[in-house]
Amino acid sequence: MRDPVIKESRAHTFYIKKKGIPKGCQQCLKGSKAVLFLNGICQNPKHCWWYCPISEKRKDKKNTYINEIQIYSKKQILNELKAINAKGMSITGGDPLFEPNLKKTLEYIKFIKKNKGKKFHIHLYTNGLNFSEEIAAKLARAGLDEIRFNPSKENWNVIKYALNKGMSVGAEVPVIPEVEYLENLKKLIFYLNKIDADFINLNEFEYCLPNSQNLKDRNFKLEVGTIASVRYSRKSAIKLIHDIAPKVSIKIHFCTIIAKDYWQLRERYLRRAKT
Repeated sequence: MRDPVIKESRAHTFYIKKKGIPKGCQQCLKGSKAVLFLNGICQNPKHCWWYCPISEKRKDKKNTYINEIQIYSKKQILNELKAINAKGMSITGGDPLFEPNLKKTLEYIKFIKKNKGKKFHIHLYTNGLNFSEEIAAKLARAGLDEIRFNPSKENWNVIKYALNKGMSVGAEVPVIPEVEYLENLKKLIFYLNKIDADFINLNEFEYCLPNSQNLKDRNFKLEVGTIASVRYSRKSAIKLIHDIAPKVSIKIHFCTIIAKDYWQLRERYLRRAKT
């Protein structure tokens, strides 16, 4: 049996040939996915607070944004979706499922589905800290299409609550070039495969102003010739995919910084210019 072929997309992301990439990622790379930043409120979990890329302007604040625009009403979301001819929307934060945010998150999902229709794709990011069977059921009833977890190792089991609810289920985590982290990342992928989750999206580890001091303190370096890529993250991701792809059936997608910070934004701006 031949090893799976790793393909590079035109947006400079990487995936396994014939398996494709998650729908949320497909729309994002086309610029057709709007981003709803619910607010900057979360539990500040120990496994990810130190590399959090959220700016001081947004972190721990209750302000809501659609793409780069601060909003004060649901109608403003619809205006922005129309402006870029959006086919979907992601919900991020903070943590949209943190107890103080849950009601608002459900309201937004229902509102968008009511106004944009069932085919309008909505995916959501969560650390999963307070995720439960009950929350999974509420999200499914509201119309959520896809959920992405960045869980602590101790919390992987909560992902199972999202299965068999009519949602696509996966994880989205950075590729941090540390031996212990990469070993645990492999285990997470095997776990996702074991429970019949759908995908994992790997992100190139990123230097940015909010996390720069913490990354420096941990001796992470910039990749030569870049302004944001952490050295060895990309190399580690490609090697990981090559090593693990023959052993699992789930989709594995690696999103580079150039895809996220350049390609995605460019495509969205082009869509705006056409409307």
